[in-house]
Amino acid sequence: MFTVGLLCLSLAACSKTETSAPATAENTGAAEAEALKAPNNGAKYVIGVSLPSPDNQWVAAVIDNANTQAKMDGDKYEFMITTANNPAKQVSDIEDMLIKKPDAMVIFPIESAPLTPIAEQVKENGIPLLVLTRGIESENYDSYIRGDDRAVGIAAAHYIGERLDGKGNVVMMQAAPCAITTERTDGFNETIAKYYPGIKVIATGNGN
Repeated sequence: MFTVGLLCLSLAACSKTETSAPATAENTGAAEAEALKAPNNGAKYVIGVSLPSPDNQWVAAVIDNANTQAKMDGDKYEFMITTANNPAKQVSDIEDMLIKKPDAMVIFPIESAPLTPIAEQVKENGIPLLVLTRGIESENYDSYIRGDDRAVGIAAAHYIGERLDGKGNVVMMQAAPCAITTERTDGFNETIAKYYPGIKVIATGNGN
């Protein structure tokens, strides 16, 4: 995650130029060095990282790995890592980080819709943005790291369909409203309808 974030620094700083000189190791290296902008705050690049609170093992692992990586690269980069237990707090955290003019931002949204405007603001400020896992309701970012969540829903449908021998009633408890919840739900419902018509989803709810 952080490697891609650091690459975003370089990619976002590049400008379109044309040259007739042949590429060599010397002039290529010089071009790359020139393309990487200087840090906004002193000698180190500052990278803001906004994460959800550790309400499950996956998020807890992301936070742990982020803190570990920050310590490993602390001599080169300054990481501002925050966690939040609701979208309003997460938006506030990002607003606070923007005041410090970070060189890049990583956002792991708690929910997609509430985090979209502040993510857009990050880009409006010219800051490279990496979105992680849950996505935002926009494609205005530099990189998006995610899993195949539609496949997750499909796999869950086949597992339940086989365990119930193709017949029964199912209650679906969903996660926070975001892109991955929608994709998992769609993958599940479409697979159940196609392969297990004897199974009915009789209720849905937010399991928080």
